[in-house]
Amino acid sequence: MSDYASSIVRAIERCTDFLVILSKDSLRSEHVLNEIDLAFQTIGKGTTFAPLKIDEEELGPAFKYYLSRQHWMDACIPPLEQRLDEFVERVRTGAR
Repeated sequence: MSDYASSIVRAIERCTDFLVILSKDSLRSEHVLNEIDLAFQTIGKGTTFAPLKIDEEELGPAFKYYLSRQHWMDACIPPLEQRLDEFVERVRTGAR
């Protein structure tokens, strides 16, 4: 397990864009929350943060703590394909 965890930490520390999909399942995952915490530690080092919410699940307190001041896209607003295209464009161009 530690090798798995070490790999995740190294990947997050090296990434330039951190994308997180916010869904019912990811919002209940302690691992996702840990990954978001690690990503926030690298934001000042040039990493950009791009969350995408794909369902109506409400953010819990810990996720609100991290995401309340972030610009995140909501793919729950139809049409889904258009929201996904907008998200891809936002990440591609670095628009925040």
